[in-house]
Amino acid sequence: MRKLALSAVACLALIVPTTAQAGGPPPKGHDEHGSSCLKKDDHTAQCGKDNIQVVNEPPGANCPNGGVKIIANRHVSSVCNGATGTPGAPGAPGTPGAPGAPGTPGATPVINTVPPGANCATGGISVTINNSAPFYLCNGANGLRGPQGPAAPTCASQRVATWRIIVKRGHTISNLTAYFEGVRTTVRQGRLSGHTGYFVRIDLRGLSKGVYGGRIFYMVSVNGHRAVRNTQVHLFRTCYGNVRGGIAAGLNRIPYTPI
Repeated sequence: MRKLALSAVACLALIVPTTAQAGGPPPKGHDEHGSSCLKKDDHTAQCGKDNIQVVNEPPGANCPNGGVKIIANRHVSSVCNGATGTPGAPGAPGTPGAPGAPGTPGATPVINTVPPGANCATGGISVTINNSAPFYLCNGANGLRGPQGPAAPTCASQRVATWRIIVKRGHTISNLTAYFEGVRTTVRQGRLSGHTGYFVRIDLRGLSKGVYGGRIFYMVSVNGHRAVRNTQVHLFRTCYGNVRGGIAAGLNRIPYTPI
């Protein structure tokens, strides 16, 4: 904007010229260049006796982009700056630069396990890069011990069980032996509900495993036919009754086993 203002002043100087004589001072009312327009401040110049003033015009209604206002006596006119031009097209990309120098090769860390000791109280690993001193990554300390859990229920049997074996009609039993957990037990023959029966004494006192197995071995003949060796199994619970085939049979009730 200031360049336009100075140009306007220069144009006014041509309109009202007064030439200074060579080598002498400028005539009265002229500047050092011989112009009759004298600069009064950064925004205003006064030209000659006709009182022509040139004033900077800010952007507004008279000049959207600013300019200068020319006042000659009572006549006012404006010289406006042009509108901002359309941006030019982007320039062509520059030539790619030369490739940079190769970087320094990376260091390969060496990792070792560290047992509990001065460097890691609970053990961990050490990491060494090139020839630098190792740094340590240690395991965390053990957490606080939780409260003691409730004691597991225990059960020790206080009973002696009798395994009752009833002989079916028409069956003849011989050589009957009984074992409880691999130990031979006491067997007594007698009458059971009008039948021949066997009573196997099982001592469960002090046992606490939960379930124990009893087994009988015997020879059986049916209506006088050839005797065949056979086996029967019965399970005993030490504290919760007896079971046969995994089904509870009551605390002290032992069912008959027919053979």
